[in-house]
Amino acid sequence: METLIKDIRYAFRQLRQSPAFAGTAIVVLSLGICASVAIFSFVDAALIKPLPYPDSSRLVEVAEIAAMFPRSNLSYLDYLDWKKLNHSFSSLEVYNDSGYLLRTASGAEPVPAMRVSAGFFRTLGIKPLLGRDFFEKEDLPAAPNTAILTYSTWQKRYGGNKNV
Repeated sequence: METLIKDIRYAFRQLRQSPAFAGTAIVVLSLGICASVAIFSFVDAALIKPLPYPDSSRLVEVAEIAAMFPRSNLSYLDYLDWKKLNHSFSSLEVYNDSGYLLRTASGAEPVPAMRVSAGFFRTLGIKPLLGRDFFEKEDLPAAPNTAILTYSTWQKRYGGNKNV
């Protein structure tokens, strides 16, 4: 313990004798600590913390990769083939994160949206707050258009009206 105290006193004496070196050391240490915290925060949010769904450790993403398009959208016909031939997963659903133009009385406005297959929310273990989930065949091309609103959209656009 005495050696540690002597080493600390010696370090402070050296820092007082050369303040430019001390300032540089403090700045470099501060930048290193800030960079480490930022990287850990990203890794923690993206890789370590589980997704906010039941059994999130069992969720996987399967993607189609083409030579010219490293991350391309899966075609509907390919999805149907994959679903029919699937023997590895208890559920195989698709999603496409995109935006749409919503027609309103004042014109059109862009809105964020996702196109999902009928079993998407059941796979994630999510139930609608109000209303119903998609029916089994509601994702077929001939099925009528159906939407599930996010809570924030329901509140902002429709004032939380339960009849929407």
